[in-house]
Amino acid sequence: MMNPEYWVIIIGCMVAIPCSILGCFLVLRKSVMVSDAIAHSVLPGIVIAYLITESRDSFAMFIGASLFGILTTFLIEMISQKSSIQKDASIGIVYTLLFSIGVILISLNSVNIDMDPEHILYGEILLTPFNQWYTDSGLCLGPKSIWTLGIINIIVIGTISMFFRYFSITSFDSKYATSIGISAIVWHYSLMSLVSFTTIGAFDSVGAILVIAFIAIPSTTAHLLTKSLKKMILLSIIIGVTAVIIGLKINILINSSASGSITVAMLGIFLAVFLYTSYIKKNLL
Repeated sequence: MMNPEYWVIIIGCMVAIPCSILGCFLVLRKSVMVSDAIAHSVLPGIVIAYLITESRDSFAMFIGASLFGILTTFLIEMISQKSSIQKDASIGIVYTLLFSIGVILISLNSVNIDMDPEHILYGEILLTPFNQWYTDSGLCLGPKSIWTLGIINIIVIGTISMFFRYFSITSFDSKYATSIGISAIVWHYSLMSLVSFTTIGAFDSVGAILVIAFIAIPSTTAHLLTKSLKKMILLSIIIGVTAVIIGLKINILINSSASGSITVAMLGIFLAVFLYTSYIKKNLL
C-alpha cells in the first residue's frame, strides 16, 4: 500500500490541475468569485439529496449539488443582467441566500443529518487516503478521491482541449465572439458548468475554501507573468502543483492545517511574483 503522504500529494495535485485551468478563463472573464458562490451555495442541494437517500456516499448528493451549482450561475447572471445590480453584488446575494437555506435545512433536520457545514468549507485532505474504495470481492482500488478527481481531470482537460478556441475567444472578447457567430452565452454556461462540476467534485476531498484558492491564486499569479492564455494555463498548473508540495512540507514541519499551509504556499508564490513583476523587473529594465 502506498504511503498516505504520497496519496495526499497526488490528490492535491489532481485538484490543483483542473482548478488552475478553469481559473485562467475566470480571471480573463473577471468572474473568479463565481467559484466562491458555487462552493457555498451547493449546500442545500447536498442536504436535500442526503435527506432523500439517507447516504453520504450517494451519487444523488453529487446530482443535487450540481443542480444548485448551475442554479447559482443562472441566478447570478439573471440578477446582474436584468437589473442595475453589479455582478459582484449579485454573487454575494445569491450565495449567501442559498448557503443560509442549506444551514437552515441542517438545523431543522439536525436529528436526521450527520453533516457539518464546516466539513464542506474546510475539508481535510490528510484524511482522503483512508477513504478507500473496495469492490464486493474485497479488492482495494485506492482512495475514492483518486477516481472522482481522475474523472474530473479527464472531463475538464478534454473539454477545454477540444473547444479551446471557443472558450478563449469568448473569454477575451464576448462581443467579438458574438459578431463572428459564436454564442457567448452557450460557452459562458458551458464554462460555468465545468466550474460547478469541478468545485463540487473537489471540495469533498479538500474543502470549498482550498478549491476556491486553487481557482483564484495560481491563475492570477500566472496572469502577472504572461498574457498568452496557453502559457498562462501551463504556469498556473505548475504554480498550483508546486504549492501543494511546498504546503504539505510546511504542514509536516509545523503540524498545522494542510489546507491552510497549501493556501499560504500559494500566496507566498503570488507575493514573490507580484514583487518581481511590479518592482524588481521594472527597476532592472
